[in-house]
Amino acid sequence: MTLYWGVRSERDLYAHAALEQFAAGYSPAAGHFKRLRYVPVLSEPSTEWQGCRGLVHEAVLRDIDDFGKYDVYAAGPPAMIEAVRREFGRRGVAASRLYFDSFDYAPDSLERQRMSAATKS
Repeated sequence: MTLYWGVRSERDLYAHAALEQFAAGYSPAAGHFKRLRYVPVLSEPSTEWQGCRGLVHEAVLRDIDDFGKYDVYAAGPPAMIEAVRREFGRRGVAASRLYFDSFDYAPDSLERQRMSAATKS
């Protein structure tokens, strides 16, 4: 399994060390080697960042040529989910192999954000 984790900057990689360790190898608790590849992707990295840059779905599209053997699971904001549906579909990924968790907001959340911002002003 390959986990592409897209965030804005280094500070948003809150579980980076744990995921690197998990992907690195042996787990005494599990008693076997892990089968995970971890790829952090930053859309707004610092100049020091040496890893993958850009949008996470675009990094996946750059790295993988043949999607025939993959199921794709994506979680993120609605615009990203729509991009995954569109772009991965163009690459031949069947809709039945795409799974999503869109971070849609509850209907009242925008109003709550406005109210919170107004009380802070």
